[in-house]
Amino acid sequence: MARIFGRAVDPATGTFKRDDDGAYYWEVVDTPDTGDASQFWITALTQNLQLVLGESPFNGNSGVPFFDAVDTQVPPDLYVQLIQQKYAPYFLTLTITRVPQNQERADGTFALTYNVTAVLKNGELYQQNITG
Repeated sequence: MARIFGRAVDPATGTFKRDDDGAYYWEVVDTPDTGDASQFWITALTQNLQLVLGESPFNGNSGVPFFDAVDTQVPPDLYVQLIQQKYAPYFLTLTITRVPQNQERADGTFALTYNVTAVLKNGELYQQNITG
C-alpha cells in the first residue's frame, strides 16, 4: 500500500480548498485493494505538476517553480521532465508536453499548462491538461 497527500479541490468552484488562515486542506490518497494503482499514480503525478517547488510538507523535493517561470518567461521544462521520469515506470507510456499559451486564471494571473497523456497499465488512455 502506498500513500500520498494531495490538496483538496472544492467541486463547486474547481479551486483548492483553504482554511480561514489561507492554508490548503490536504487529503490522504491510498492505493486501492484491487491491485490496480493507476488512478493513485495519476493523482500523484497531477499533484506534483500542480505543486510549487518546495510547497509540499510531505514531498519537499517535488513540484515546479511556476512563479519564477512566469516572472522570467523561462518555462520550467526541466522540472517537468524530472517529474515525467519519476512517474514513467508506473504507466505503459507517459508524455507531458507544455501547452503553447499560458492559461489565465479566474483572478487574472497567468499559469503554465501541461498536457498529460498516459496509457495506464490496464490499457486505459488518460489525457488531461494540468494547470500549475
